[in-house]
Amino acid sequence: MPTSHSAISGIVNAETEYLKTMQSDCQQEKGFPSARRPTGRGSGPRALEAAEERERGILVDLDELQKASDLYGKGSLTSPRVTHARSAVLLPATRKLQTSAQ
Repeated sequence: MPTSHSAISGIVNAETEYLKTMQSDCQQEKGFPSARRPTGRGSGPRALEAAEERERGILVDLDELQKASDLYGKGSLTSPRVTHARSAVLLPATRKLQTSAQ
């Protein structure tokens, strides 16, 4: 049974959007390698820099979540991808709360 041109076009468009998102994610991850390094506790300039890096990382994760949610709403992304983006936002936010509570 032949596949219609519109169905193929829809699949290609969805895959293109997914590829763009993956490439964007990869570039963002390359831009924030130090966000994954453990930082020492303290109140000096290094601690302030680490806090700023964490804030930037959270903003990037929120942006990724928004993109994933938009693509999921369009039907061109699966639910596990949105779940992964959501957990990526929650983990650093939880760590930030734990750190500020101490």
